[in-house]
Amino acid sequence: GPVAAAGRAVVRRMEAGVVRAAKQVVAIGEEFRQAYRLWGLTTDHVTVIPNWAPLDEITPRPRDNAWAAQHLPAQPELRLLYAGTLGRKHNPLLLAGLLRSALAAGLPVRLIVASEGDGIEILREDLAREPELPVTLLPFQPAAELPDMLGSADVLVTILEPGASRFSIPSKVLSSLAAGRPVLGLMPEDNPAAEDIKAAEGFVGPPTDFGIAGAVGWLRRLHRDPAAARAAGEKGRSLAESRFGIGPITDRFEAVFRRAVPGLAAPAADPGPDAQPRLRPAHAASPRGFLRKVS
Repeated sequence: GPVAAAGRAVVRRMEAGVVRAAKQVVAIGEEFRQAYRLWGLTTDHVTVIPNWAPLDEITPRPRDNAWAAQHLPAQPELRLLYAGTLGRKHNPLLLAGLLRSALAAGLPVRLIVASEGDGIEILREDLAREPELPVTLLPFQPAAELPDMLGSADVLVTILEPGASRFSIPSKVLSSLAAGRPVLGLMPEDNPAAEDIKAAEGFVGPPTDFGIAGAVGWLRRLHRDPAAARAAGEKGRSLAESRFGIGPITDRFEAVFRRAVPGLAAPAADPGPDAQPRLRPAHAASPRGFLRKVS
């Protein structure tokens, strides 16, 4: 309505003012830079650097692990896992639709969702109409258990609504790739994360019934060919290591810092083969005048 439109205009003016005043801006996607140009801003000081994958924290784990033994039935199933926020950028009923369509196609699937908030409650209410459905709904899990939870799945699922796609790049895709499991995305194909999923031989389809139908066909092929499923997971892990490792991304951030803070010393050109990666905590303070743009 008019109030929401006025609010969006105020927020846009505020963001434009911050971008205009910053010495350097880091955006996680090219879409941000394009939006700034449409707002009439210069973008010579805007650098696009993607998020990095938590490669050390999330590693491929056995499917049958301690977390799976605690939370999932010990029976042959095709496990579809969604872990993360279900907010306004997501339609939780897509997950129910995916489950029902896969079952109707004869696939022995189980849907596992680890989330909290209104989204999972909407999903819970919908699924309660058919209590026999193979579904496991959980709250957010401890960070230490995340690798085993992701590893327990056969396929990791992400969803994103079209209206949120321009300025939202789901970071859970990087965690999914790091976990070494095939990834299924019901999301707009022009989202940068969709390109990563396709590069890892995952599936991307629109967040609609049509997209669900395509996803079920892809799941059927994976279920028939376990070797192809393993290969897709391995390719995802390899992609995460080559494209989203913290080391090269840290180097790009340091280059931005040196532009923002003249006279900042450059790192040694050759730290040696035994040097540890230069890690920076995500909560570390940024130099004054430096803006990190996230989804």
